[in-house]
Amino acid sequence: TTPRDMEDAFQLMYLRATAAQPDSAAFRNFVEGQRSLVQRRKVNPAQAMGDSIHYTIYNRHPLAARQTPESVNRIDMGTALDAFRDRYADMGDFTFMIVGDFNPDSLEMCLSRYVATLPSSGRIEEARDFGYKYTPRSYELRFSQKMANPQANVYTFLSGPAEYTLSDILNATVFGNLLRNRLRDDLREKRGWTYSSRTHCSINNNVSA
Repeated sequence: TTPRDMEDAFQLMYLRATAAQPDSAAFRNFVEGQRSLVQRRKVNPAQAMGDSIHYTIYNRHPLAARQTPESVNRIDMGTALDAFRDRYADMGDFTFMIVGDFNPDSLEMCLSRYVATLPSSGRIEEARDFGYKYTPRSYELRFSQKMANPQANVYTFLSGPAEYTLSDILNATVFGNLLRNRLRDDLREKRGWTYSSRTHCSINNNVSA
């Protein structure tokens, strides 16, 4: 926001957290948009294959499954609103970070009026591991779908434990680039087996795989 509109921004934040209201028209538009998106993904071979790969490499975890027409039909506005209200019913362990150009006196007033008065009853959230990770097993998945211009794609995914350090993150990036060059030189330039080859190597902290 801007310094002039800072209080308005705090007011909107407060209302978003404490006064969420159902909007039937917006809900219907959202559901129709999701239904259309599912249909487009279904008839696009590349997206359909990507969805299948994603579900497989994440060990067929429920959160890795893409939406289906059936799951879209099960979307319920009341359930969603109840979940939203529950999450914001206690904001005692929220952390607010404010950066930028602001007047300290105006900021103190906004914090006292719109942040200090947010609902809080002592509930402390704790992170838990719900198993949304790369599969620990070996899979071979063959996916086929009719295409106007038939083509083949081959993907290989390898994963394993690693230290989440700056040096290892840099090493992984360099390794990915070197591997891409080697594969391009061998598979495309030397053998002529493919139009293109891509590689990616990274190390994450397991917050988002």
